[in-house]
Amino acid sequence: RAAGPQQQQQQQQEEASSSSSSSSTPGLQLPPSFLSLDVDGRVIRVDTFAKLLGPGYRLGWITGAPQLVSKVGMFVQGHMVGASSLSMVLVSRLLSSWGSEGFEAFTHRQQALYRGRAQAAAAAAARHLGGLAEWRAAEAGMFMWIRLTAVDDLDDEVVRQLVEQRVVVVPGRMFWSDQEA
Repeated sequence: RAAGPQQQQQQQQEEASSSSSSSSTPGLQLPPSFLSLDVDGRVIRVDTFAKLLGPGYRLGWITGAPQLVSKVGMFVQGHMVGASSLSMVLVSRLLSSWGSEGFEAFTHRQQALYRGRAQAAAAAAARHLGGLAEWRAAEAGMFMWIRLTAVDDLDDEVVRQLVEQRVVVVPGRMFWSDQEA
């Protein structure tokens, strides 16, 4: 099936994104998204500024077939007031002042910052958790999943002590689909 104009535009956006990427930074050499593979207009891609500019902005965007994007827009308008006008103005002016090159430079600095934090977390785990836990260093995200081998689950007291030591932790039970498991 031949790709339509929307699929060609999506492919061009993905190719531009991957060609400007640096292979030395994890997370930049991404595989094609489902959106770039969509030939039937059934995929919606959701992006956000939350992890890049700050979670308080609560701003993002969707890309997809115009008829799907229109329906999602109507749903959002019908179920919530929308993002903060102040946040929208601040992000708009920030992005306008940076331009594409400035935004890309900022993104690379943020990636380097998070890469350093991920490396520090992996080093701390190796230094302090040997024999007590299993883990795999983060490859492209912000989080490292650690499985304690000495206990079944963190109790509230252990979580409280970790938080006091400025360790961000979310017990695995928070991710269970069946709370009885």
